[in-house]
Amino acid sequence: MAKKPNYRISMGLWAFLFLKTQQMDIVSIIKFLGKKHGLGFDGVELFGKGPHPDPNNCGSTTSIALFLALLEEHGMTISGVAGDFWNQDLSFFSDTDRLESAVIKNAKWCGKGGLNTPRMRMDFIDPPSRIYGPQGIGVEGAIEVYVKRFKRFGEIAGNEGLTIVIEFEPMFGINKPRDVVRFHKALSDAGVKNVGSLYDTCHGHTVGCMGAEQIGEIDTFAKDHTNTKGEEQIGFMREIGPFVKHVHWIDTKGELHRESPNGPGTSTHDEFGAGILKFDKLFPAAEEFFTGLPEGYDWRAMDLCFNPNAREQSETCVKAMRKFNRKFPLAT
Repeated sequence: MAKKPNYRISMGLWAFLFLKTQQMDIVSIIKFLGKKHGLGFDGVELFGKGPHPDPNNCGSTTSIALFLALLEEHGMTISGVAGDFWNQDLSFFSDTDRLESAVIKNAKWCGKGGLNTPRMRMDFIDPPSRIYGPQGIGVEGAIEVYVKRFKRFGEIAGNEGLTIVIEFEPMFGINKPRDVVRFHKALSDAGVKNVGSLYDTCHGHTVGCMGAEQIGEIDTFAKDHTNTKGEEQIGFMREIGPFVKHVHWIDTKGELHRESPNGPGTSTHDEFGAGILKFDKLFPAAEEFFTGLPEGYDWRAMDLCFNPNAREQSETCVKAMRKFNRKFPLAT
């Protein structure tokens, strides 16, 4: 009897790039995570920045083919790619041409003529102060700019067979949960179909329940943002669900990595069970509310970004996710 299909499991490679204690070259990572001799992951999620594969060091047809062959040898594929838009001093509010050039370059690399991944991740890039601070553009102005930019970027990505997924975080741009929802609704109302939200459960908590790094009036879906519970992000999941096009699953202690190079801090990415999230409630909520996920979506991606024990916790995470897959399997 044929085995019923279930969610594929992937791991993001950020931790193996950012932290010196966890750094590994790409061949070693694939061997470590893959099915041939490693932990048995089905895929990886790339951050397109050297020395890991990026459009500069892995941009030729030959180098792309070699990398894809390496993945295939170890039984893996790519669940998504994050283009490197953070390290070029770019802003959505002032660098239109440079940012568009970066999107074109990364989309060509990620899309059907390159890695052939279905999705490319972007972020809001600018710090929240550019929007909510005393000299900020304001959320209405920011949404107007972001919709205009992502409408154009969606066209570029669509030409390459890509969907763009935007990850909200405490340290990037629009970081108030209802404003994030308003932005995605405005984008949808503008007729943009291939740009949506990347929902990461750790950010769902810090943004949606804690109001981390917010300026001015705190906006959360929690009854008390100073004493939140691990399931209170479900209200956020309900509101943003129609616009979610990709998901990262990981626990969090509800703290921030203050040593993050991209700003005051990203949410802690902790192994399952080490944080406060209630996944027995979050998985059913995602099944009910994440109606924006593309037809046939079958990934459960994880990310241990900035986790100082990412290597050892990769094993505990994949084991935990296999249990979740048995308890909350892919609907057929």
